[in-house]
Amino acid sequence: MDVTDRNGDPVMKYRYDDFGNLFTQMAAPYNNTGFTGKMYDAKASLMDYSARWYSPKVGRFTTEDTYAGAAYVP
Repeated sequence: MDVTDRNGDPVMKYRYDDFGNLFTQMAAPYNNTGFTGKMYDAKASLMDYSARWYSPKVGRFTTEDTYAGAAYVP
């Protein structure tokens, strides 16, 4: 992901692995948008997916989904 200024010139480049871990540092005061466009909390190293938090280090959500689903509805 690249962040550009108002002229379209690259300001910062972010590179991620398959689970959303950053290979580069996040410039927190200027940009808190992380992998897949979700808000990234640098202090907690978690991504906010509204209902749940995602940990790129573990590669999973930190809690279970509240809806278990239904076996008869694919």
